Amino acid sequence: MNLTAVITLINQGFKKILLLLLAVSLLLTAWPLKAALAVNESSALETAKYSVPIKDIESSVGAAILINAKSGQVVYAFQPDQPLPMASTTKIMTALLTLEQASLAEPVVISENAVRVDGTRVYLEPGETQTVENLLSANDSAAALGEHLGQGSLENFALLMNQRAAEIGMPNTHFSNPTGLTEENHYSCARDIANLSRVAMQNPKFRGMVSTQTRPWYGEKYESNLINLNRLLWTYPGVTGVKTGYTRAAKNCLVAAADRD
Repeated sequence: MNLTAVITLINQGFKKILLLLLAVSLLLTAWPLKAALAVNESSALETAKYSVPIKDIESSVGAAILINAKSGQVVYAFQPDQPLPMASTTKIMTALLTLEQASLAEPVVISENAVRVDGTRVYLEPGETQTVENLLSANDSAAALGEHLGQGSLENFALLMNQRAAEIGMPNTHFSNPTGLTEENHYSCARDIANLSRVAMQNPKFRGMVSTQTRPWYGEKYESNLINLNRLLWTYPGVTGVKTGYTRAAKNCLVAAADRD
């Protein structure tokens, strides 16, 4: 059973809520949740079809937060500081660090360890060379980037992730890997992921990446099209990203952003 939930904010005082960041991220305890935000719609009837009572949202998620990405103001929160596993929303930090520390055209040689990473894959081959830009996607590519920036070590890359988290102000977060695969000491909270996403969405390259619906893939052994799993990019007007995720421990996770004039 899928619960489609949309947090609806009708408030004429918010005339330009940029990014309306739902770190409705984090963590659904029962059903997959697709969350979005309607702001200043012209018709209450139009927004009503998206609306779900707050009590229904809170009975279906482990944590949630909605912020104004321009000001950082919290519009809505439910257990925003509860540490929880975060699945692939981890890759927001992986991508941000990569974009800050490497050029998109920089070559990356794929290791045996990266190829063997569990979860989503673009099926890299050991010894294959890809650019940084091509590797901003799945678990095997995230591991390859982590090794590249961590001087061959995912542990070193995790240190960089935690240093950047401290700079951003993410006190309830600890990173242990670049993918989001479940580890005991790998966790975050809705507020921290929202703040991370607010910073990341200020990066034009990041914004372009997470708003892209499809892009071609040219691997060593096959060619294909990569499809963004964030269904809101196809279904909800004004959505500009950001990241979905799933593990058995974290359940479904979503960080979404939308522009409204």
